[in-house]
Amino acid sequence: MFYSSQRKAAVFRAAIWGIEGAGKTETLEGLISQLPPEVTRGNWLGYHGISERDKSSFLEYVPIRLGEQDGINLMLELFSPQPDQRASETWLEIVSGADGIIVVVDSQLSRLTENIDHLAVLKDLLANSNRSLMRIPVVCQFNKRDLPDILPFEVLERLIGLRTAPAFETIASQQLGVLDAIRALRKLLIRSL
Repeated sequence: MFYSSQRKAAVFRAAIWGIEGAGKTETLEGLISQLPPEVTRGNWLGYHGISERDKSSFLEYVPIRLGEQDGINLMLELFSPQPDQRASETWLEIVSGADGIIVVVDSQLSRLTENIDHLAVLKDLLANSNRSLMRIPVVCQFNKRDLPDILPFEVLERLIGLRTAPAFETIASQQLGVLDAIRALRKLLIRSL
């Protein structure tokens, strides 16, 4: 977290983590479409015209102005990597410096093993910087709840193993539930202050 007493501002950083196709980009796009433009001004999702090869070197980024708490202006910077960046030094730096994490889980039974394996990668990245998911604010999005082959909420919660983290059923492609996850993360981050 960055805090400036002169500006009376605090900036939190959060990573959005999940397997490819879980709904990370849709989550960010949903936030941009649901929140007023002045709240998400400065996002990096508008990279039309950039070649697919060059897009892979970008992080997806959305700043969200969270309002004011006790006279302090709060900002949340959300980052999500492109699929081939998850093992890069840049991503390691973002995860190790994150104040919070949103774990986006693909609810489909066919993606369960991939979700669990990918969460293990996140735990390893955090362990490399002497951190753990139990010590930082984490929120889970059980996404794609509109598909036919999804696991029940309680089963996913147990198998993913982040029982202390608030979890939400989302359909990011329809912008359902993503604001609830952000609100929960906001509460956890403020509590961590």
